[in-house]
Amino acid sequence: MTVRMLTVDERRAVLAKLVTCGRKTEHMELKPTPYSNLMVSFLLHQIASAEALLALHRAFGDTWFPVTSAHPIARTLFEVDVNAHYISRDRVHRSLLYIDFGHVVTKRQMDACAKHRKSAIEPWRAGMDLEWNHRWASIDEEVNSKYEQVRSNFEIVGTRGKASQFRTWSGKSLRQLAVEVDHEESYDIFYSDLSSSARLACAHEL
Repeated sequence: MTVRMLTVDERRAVLAKLVTCGRKTEHMELKPTPYSNLMVSFLLHQIASAEALLALHRAFGDTWFPVTSAHPIARTLFEVDVNAHYISRDRVHRSLLYIDFGHVVTKRQMDACAKHRKSAIEPWRAGMDLEWNHRWASIDEEVNSKYEQVRSNFEIVGTRGKASQFRTWSGKSLRQLAVEVDHEESYDIFYSDLSSSARLACAHEL
């Protein structure tokens, strides 16, 4: 089998075709399960991200294409793809875990706001007071309750009996997930390049 690198134009054409295919599935009737709902959410994210990349190219062309803006978008395409593949290997359990981790994230956001209401910087104190009263004050008990219901699913007990919380919903790094779903090469070559090239581009412009 002959393997060749696609040109930039060919890659852009493939991306446009994938967007078209994705659009055709938007109105499919699916059984409303946590897994199907999650996959539809992922699909909508991927379509929006791909269209954003294509729009950037239409606006700036090849010469002035904004790498530092485009590469973070491209990274999320890979991240969602890896997570979707990983979840698909245990659809019911992992889709519920992914969704429930949202309560952990919400709890972290609320706790961060509460912490910085005591900031040594007055504008931050004032800003976080406004944020707390506007967003969290009326739902803090609900947030804590939902968090307590799921927290044990995202903790691991160490050798000394102390529980530590996962940093991610799966308790694994993105690279670990990529290896498990046969995306190791893509992670090491493409994703790593996307993660570093933006920094290099900024350094080159200085």
